[in-house]
Amino acid sequence: MPKATLLKTPKSAIGTLLVIFALLSACNGAVSAAPASAIEIASLAQPEPETNNSVDDAETEDSSAAGNSADGENAEIADADESENQAQQARVVPEFSLGNPQMKSSEAGVFDRYSGEIQVLEFFAYWCPNCKALAPRIHGLEEAYSGEIEFTFLDIDDPANQALKEEFGFYYQPFVLIIDGAGNVQKTWVGGGIDPFAVQAEIERLIEMDG
Repeated sequence: MPKATLLKTPKSAIGTLLVIFALLSACNGAVSAAPASAIEIASLAQPEPETNNSVDDAETEDSSAAGNSADGENAEIADADESENQAQQARVVPEFSLGNPQMKSSEAGVFDRYSGEIQVLEFFAYWCPNCKALAPRIHGLEEAYSGEIEFTFLDIDDPANQALKEEFGFYYQPFVLIIDGAGNVQKTWVGGGIDPFAVQAEIERLIEMDG
C-alpha cells in the first residue's frame, strides 16, 4: 500500500500568510475603532450652546424703557391733576347786581387809609345826579365784595371830610378811588358815566396781586 506523502509548505509562503493575516487583523481593528473615533471627533467638533446674553440684555432694556415710560406717564397724569386742582381752586370773580339806590354816608372818622386792606373810597353829594345814578352800582359792588373789600362813602358837604378831600385831591363828584393795602391810590374815576365793571376789574387786579 503506498504511503501518504505530506506536502511541505515553503517558509516563504508561511511568511506571506502571516503578513496577510496581520494586515487583515489591522484592517479589522481600524474598522472597529473608526466609529468611536468619529463619535469623539463629532462631539469635539460640536460647539457648546451659547448663553443668549443679547436677548436677556434686550429684554432688560425693554423693561427699563417700559418702566421709564410708565413713570413719565404717571408724572404727566400727576401734573394734569395738579393743574386741574389749581384750576378748581382759582378765584371766582363774584357777580354783582344793582344794590341799594339810596346814597349813604359812612361815619366820620372811620376811614383808615393805611388799614392794610384794599379799599374803595367815594366822595359824593346827595344833590348830585351823577352820584345818584352811580349809587346802586357802587352799592352792588359793595355787597358782592362784602367781607373782602372795604367801601367808604364820604359826603363832600360834611366839614368833617374836608381834610380827606384835600388829601386825595378831590375836585368833582362823584370821585371814586381804589386804594391798595399800603395806602397807595391805584385808580381814580371822576364824574358821570363811571363803569362799575372797570372798578371791579381794578379790584380783582389788586386782589390777585395780594394773593
